[in-house]
Amino acid sequence: MMNEPQDSMQDLRMFKQALDQHAIVSIADASGRITYVNDKFCQISQYVRAELLGQNHRLLKSGVHNASFFDDMWLTIASGQTWQGEICNRNKSGELYWVETTITPSLDENGLPYQYVSVRTEITQLKQIESALAQSKAELEIRVKQRTAELEQTKHTLEADVLARKQIMGKLFYFKSVLDHSQDALFIFDADTLRMIYLNHSAETWFGFSKSELMQMPAPQSEQLMPFLANSEMVTTLRANGNEDITLDTEYQRKDGSRFSVELALKLVTGNNGKAVLVSIVRNIEWRKIAYQEQRESYAAVQVLNRELEEAQSHLMQSEKMASIGQLAAGVAHEINNPIGYVYSNLGTLEKYVLDTFALLDLYERAETAISDGEVRAQLKFAKDALDITFLKEDLHALMEESKDGITRVKKIVQNLKDFSHVDATDEWGISNLHQGLDSTLNIVNNEIKYKAEVAKEYGTIPEVECLASQLNQVFMNLLVNAAHAIEEHGTITVRTGQQGNEVWVEVADTGKGIKPEHLKKIFDPFFTTKPIGKGTGLGLSLAYGILQKHHGRIEVRSEVGKGTTFRVSLPSRQPPDATSENGTTHEVVR
Repeated sequence: MMNEPQDSMQDLRMFKQALDQHAIVSIADASGRITYVNDKFCQISQYVRAELLGQNHRLLKSGVHNASFFDDMWLTIASGQTWQGEICNRNKSGELYWVETTITPSLDENGLPYQYVSVRTEITQLKQIESALAQSKAELEIRVKQRTAELEQTKHTLEADVLARKQIMGKLFYFKSVLDHSQDALFIFDADTLRMIYLNHSAETWFGFSKSELMQMPAPQSEQLMPFLANSEMVTTLRANGNEDITLDTEYQRKDGSRFSVELALKLVTGNNGKAVLVSIVRNIEWRKIAYQEQRESYAAVQVLNRELEEAQSHLMQSEKMASIGQLAAGVAHEINNPIGYVYSNLGTLEKYVLDTFALLDLYERAETAISDGEVRAQLKFAKDALDITFLKEDLHALMEESKDGITRVKKIVQNLKDFSHVDATDEWGISNLHQGLDSTLNIVNNEIKYKAEVAKEYGTIPEVECLASQLNQVFMNLLVNAAHAIEEHGTITVRTGQQGNEVWVEVADTGKGIKPEHLKKIFDPFFTTKPIGKGTGLGLSLAYGILQKHHGRIEVRSEVGKGTTFRVSLPSRQPPDATSENGTTHEVVR
């Protein structure tokens, strides 16, 4: 019993040391003058204790808060109540720092405060992260609006191009009709192989052969029918002369053996793609005067038709590319938010760990070799044990891995745009553990979920799955984030897995507000969303559907308004040989 006071004092000293390591503590009298500060207070304010004692906390005033802020605070504590809030202070060097503060008044026997005990925790880095996240959110919202405007413009362009295509197709039909009714025989050959690729109705009439007979005629017979086909120098001359053509009088032989005099005009036409065709117009010389004007019109029509078809093809290809780029850009604007969020968050935490470690190393360098005071050395040892260097190293490694994963995913999203023209590009397929993917995704979106719901895992026994693991993780992320958004206050998100036959399934169920029946069949449509403006683009489930389509899978949804929603993803455990080809999948609405 004699040692109890000494033990109590020892406990108090240990408690004070522990508090000094983790909290910023000060005590002020009833008038607000500082009567006590701990070492942590001196460290963060950069004032020595003698400069602080007897001073008012206005010494640290930053100017961030207005007078009413402090009036409300003093009104609260002066009435004997505890005040809690965030305060921005300015240290001796003029730098701003934020602290989360709890001020507790000590009351005398009359219930009046005679001193105020303030306990603070520095939150400067947290406020910086909040500011960075808010700025990132604002920038992303601007980009989404920009992408939406671009998509609207792309839509108008596509509509105009579709109309242009219809007009071109109408002209094509018209010109083909003109050519078929021309009195001149028209042949078109591949300039490299001299294979016939087109002939009009007059060619059949004049030569007495059917279209199929002429198109399938062997080379020796074709050369006998049209001798210029055996003259390779003629094609060479046409190539050398560029846009010039060759006109000559000759004789052709009909199917019945009779011969007739013609004027032969040969023209080499090269398209924008470098592909050349040889156009042959055969005119009956006996009808020359009568048919001269028609021949020129027919020839001009062929040139116009070729040019307009090339222009139409170029416009349609460009329109298709613009539409695809617009969709990809909108997907990036929507999907990049989550990876960037957790990368920033983890890097912020990593920065704090590194700063703590460097602070400890600096303390060793300054104190271990120069300080002989045993009590100070004991404090240094206590600080080292409290920081737990081993844990920091392990956690630092884990955070780096998560950050690398996030950066990699952002790069892959951007790379999809760079690889736009490589439509046959494939990702790396492999055998993956879906449980590991789910756990990794849950860790990534933890900050999105932890304030809204508890997560329950009901994992079954499932085989490893052949898949594109990063893309499936994106599907899981979309479903989990949507589940958190559907919960208005606080609820539960349940993740289940199982196997049915050769299929593996994953369910994400929430206790949120549910989906209205009239919306169920639209949720997989691009740009459909029930979220408020600025909260979503309606692309998440559409992109998830596309990923599952590539995996030969399907997605089902069950929902009841007021009770919650369940999404089930079903995948084959092994992909068919054509896994990377375009394939159809289904989505099913189950009520």
